[in-house]
Amino acid sequence: LRGIIFTPVYPAGYFDRELPICGTVGFPSERKSFGIHLVLTDLTIDQKSVWGRLKLTLKKGRSERYPVQWVGTRLCFSGCIQSIRNFGVPGEFDVERYFYLKKIWGRITLKKDSPLDIDPRYARYPIQQARERFSNFLDRFPQGPILKALVLGIQSDIPKALKDNFIKSGLIHLLVISGQNIALLLIFFFSLFYGLSSRSATLLLYMPMQKILIVFSVLMVILF
Repeated sequence: LRGIIFTPVYPAGYFDRELPICGTVGFPSERKSFGIHLVLTDLTIDQKSVWGRLKLTLKKGRSERYPVQWVGTRLCFSGCIQSIRNFGVPGEFDVERYFYLKKIWGRITLKKDSPLDIDPRYARYPIQQARERFSNFLDRFPQGPILKALVLGIQSDIPKALKDNFIKSGLIHLLVISGQNIALLLIFFFSLFYGLSSRSATLLLYMPMQKILIVFSVLMVILF
């Protein structure tokens, strides 16, 4: 049944052999205790443009030597692409399908001594770069991981014990960008704009401020 409903098609001829690879870092990056995970887009493999994305892992000790701002950076290196496959255990999480829906069809763990060329001026993704800067800003606070989950939908930095407590208490939905959070965000923007506009008697008397503020609030939520 899975083969009928979901049959992934991977680029052929790129697995399990050393190849020159270039890719642009997208958002978000995931920092782990053992290093950092990066998602590469705009792939060029063996001097050919290739569909999809790759997941690159830089081991601890190497990732600290490179800049914190990753989004838009062009990385070039030589590596061996490994396919993403399930273990075949009944009832297991379908990790292959999960990554494929994100257009990630392979993963690479860069060796410690492998050369890595970095070009931070290759591409610009202003929205993703703004999200990354805001994510790094939230890291300064003790509750940064929770704030990143609420605002940016990033749960990878939440400690496992804390995440388990949210699951057991039935509050895990608070840590995702859900309809409830969007509604709260809409109320926040509306209240903010209304408070600012109420300082002007002219606007309140001659302009349909409630309709205008609703439009502005919806636009802010869409931008978010």
